[in-house]
Amino acid sequence: KQRAKLLERLGGTEKSEAAVSRALDWFSRNQEADGSWSIHRHGGQKGHDVASTSFALLCYFGWGARHNQPGPHKNTVDKALKWLISQIKEDAFGPGSFMNGNGNGMYSQGVATLALAEAYGLSKDPALLEHVDKAVHFVMRAQNANGGWDYRPKSNRTDTSVSGWQVMALKSAKLAGIHVPD
Repeated sequence: KQRAKLLERLGGTEKSEAAVSRALDWFSRNQEADGSWSIHRHGGQKGHDVASTSFALLCYFGWGARHNQPGPHKNTVDKALKWLISQIKEDAFGPGSFMNGNGNGMYSQGVATLALAEAYGLSKDPALLEHVDKAVHFVMRAQNANGGWDYRPKSNRTDTSVSGWQVMALKSAKLAGIHVPD
């Protein structure tokens, strides 16, 4: 009922809903066996499956799919979240890294942290809390002295798009109830 009201208010139509449904079905058909989405298999640059999987998850969340609620995309989302969580590592900047050895991986860090924060905020699944918290704290540790972020943690340079993803991730985490200092 909430979805129908929102669609009506924002101008959604049967055609737009059908298009979204087809897109999600395409994602489901093209999900890798391990739960990720390979950006390289579809023409993108290798090494960025954390970001592509996070973007796909955000599409499902926007539609209303959850990993812990019945629905047509539950298994797809659950598998993707499990894969994403398996990508969290500890590196030189501490635990919670999604960079996976990619020297310029803060872009992926921000998008993945956003996806995890959204998953937690929408589901309140306590099994996600520790992972979101680690990813959020990694983002905070990676912030540079100027208050921004670049493709590498603690860089003296600030990149607007990379910083934007970190800010969105931190805002989503805060809205989900994760402690994020102002």
